[in-house]
Amino acid sequence: MRKLWTRLSTRILGASALLALIIGATFGLLLVAIEDLRNTGDLADRSRSELTSADGLEKLVIDLETGARGFVITRQERFLQPWFAARRDFPGQARALEKLVENPEQDRRVRRIVREGISYINGYSIPLVRAVRRNLAYPSSVAATAEGKRRVDAMRAGFDRFAAVERASLTARQSRADRDARRAVVLGIIGLAGSFALIAFFAAYLLRTLGRPVRRAAGMAGRLAGGDLAVRMPETGVGEIGDLERSFNVMAGSLERSRDDLNRL
Repeated sequence: MRKLWTRLSTRILGASALLALIIGATFGLLLVAIEDLRNTGDLADRSRSELTSADGLEKLVIDLETGARGFVITRQERFLQPWFAARRDFPGQARALEKLVENPEQDRRVRRIVREGISYINGYSIPLVRAVRRNLAYPSSVAATAEGKRRVDAMRAGFDRFAAVERASLTARQSRADRDARRAVVLGIIGLAGSFALIAFFAAYLLRTLGRPVRRAAGMAGRLAGGDLAVRMPETGVGEIGDLERSFNVMAGSLERSRDDLNRL
């Protein structure tokens, strides 16, 4: 049986190596897909954080504008409460947004918005409130109102452009994440299917090489023991299985000839 086992061992090692290669390649591709999925998810989370921070900064600009306008119209200090809060929080919110943004184009857009916001606070809103407190006529003029509206509209347009670009980027990243997830699932299915197919093929090979010839030899031996000396095995096996088939046929032929000789005697 040494030749047969040597051949089977070679086939087993080859099949094992191929199976290990399939599993290793599948897991390697899965790891790459999962890493891409994780990176895409991180970028998507960053985009959401940027949008949230930008919305917060835009809200502060609106609070600055509405608070100052309410104070100009009514001369009541209570309208300045959101104005004071927005003025206090604007620098910190602006720095937080600048730290989040990594895209160079978006970073330039954010820095321009921040410069416009600081200019609006220091160059328009604070002087406006001071002028109202001194009961000057300037804050109620059409020119002053138009100037404030122009500045706020410019900042809000910048926020709209920033949000549009970021939402488009977020949509693209989510689509990529979906593709990465589908690719990971497909790779897993292909790897499992390939592994099962290889295992099934090798099991069938072992059955055809060992199991079937051994069962056939056992059946033929039973018929021979029952007196059917004309039985013969097809000599199709390899290695020691082929030797066994040939030896069985030689033995059956010898017994048949001996029986015939005895019958003649």
